[in-house]
Amino acid sequence: MVQAPEPLKRFGCWQVFPGGDMENEALGYEITADRLIESDWWVSFLTEPKFDWNTFIHAYFFACQEAKVEMINLKMNFL
Repeated sequence: MVQAPEPLKRFGCWQVFPGGDMENEALGYEITADRLIESDWWVSFLTEPKFDWNTFIHAYFFACQEAKVEMINLKMNFL
């Protein structure tokens, strides 16, 4: 049986794992490290009433650091 890795750090409901994968336990949402640089995935969070941007942004930047992401372009198509 393969054991899941322990998170490096927790930010509210967000966990960041070695390599930069993120998971929100409460929402059941996972962002794999290879998706951290996608430009528009974050827009879906705007309609999630339980989403906490304050904990997410800390977890996101920590995950980017862990995944060695140096640049992110975000689309601002939320209107």
